[in-house]
Amino acid sequence: MNRALLLFMLCKCLAASITSTHFKNRPEYNDMSVNGLLEEPNVLNRVHCGVLCLKNQCLAFIYNANTRVCRRSSSLPQAHEVDVPEVGARFYETGVPEETPPAANPHNCSDIKQCLPGATDGEYWIYSPTLGNKKVRIYCHNMSSVPSEYVTLFHTNKGDYPGVRDLDCDGEEPMTGGKAGVTSFSRVKVNAENMTVITDDYEFAFSTGTPSPYGQGLDCYTRHSGNVRNTCGPKGTFLIDTRGTGLLFSKNIQWQYKNPNSWGIAQRFHNGTVIEILGGGNCGGVKPAEDLQFETNTNEDLDAQSATSC
Repeated sequence: MNRALLLFMLCKCLAASITSTHFKNRPEYNDMSVNGLLEEPNVLNRVHCGVLCLKNQCLAFIYNANTRVCRRSSSLPQAHEVDVPEVGARFYETGVPEETPPAANPHNCSDIKQCLPGATDGEYWIYSPTLGNKKVRIYCHNMSSVPSEYVTLFHTNKGDYPGVRDLDCDGEEPMTGGKAGVTSFSRVKVNAENMTVITDDYEFAFSTGTPSPYGQGLDCYTRHSGNVRNTCGPKGTFLIDTRGTGLLFSKNIQWQYKNPNSWGIAQRFHNGTVIEILGGGNCGGVKPAEDLQFETNTNEDLDAQSATSC
């Protein structure tokens, strides 16, 4: 083996050792293109690109083995800088800092706040791991401090807990106590990790009387002994309507009685986006048998301009 070839192989191994030690691949940023980076064409390979980066004291580089283009960066790219996908482009950085920029597909409003530092309360696109990383329109609330996630409702979502009773179906009388009320929701809070509704959050609800939990049909109107419906009642209602959100509740979710003197029914309309709940019974009624978890509505195609992306 001649001296020149030996020197070339030694340099190549040394460079490979340097890049593997000093750079970390970030798979969530692979197949990407970032605006504004210093580009250098006809670079031999990833090792060569890494050496050029080290020489110029950059913090990150992108190398595309298909085009042999090397891009060097003096700062870590932010999610909102990511351009159209570029197959074969691989991203490397000099270790992960404490505040890692989120991937191009944010999972919650905290990720939105990281990739758009000046973001205010409003509608944003997130990508839910629970829903297969599909795009979901979420209202980000309280962005100036600790963000939380809500789904904006465009149609009536209202519970009515009537203030009258007729225990023996022989005449109505006013109900004493503080359980009655009408509650309308303009947004519902969700757990972004699993897209389930926080049913007792009333941040975006308006109530006359006592607030009622989202999705429950309740009243004190009459009693339904042994969960057999009495001739009068129930009178408690709740209307769920998720049309326009791009979401709906699973058709597998059932409603259950809250006590032995309850009765109720939940009926679905408009391909499951509308659920009419009738329930009640001796200050009880019906509630979801499991968490109200959203899933994507494949029959709705939301306008991309109706929310902001990273």
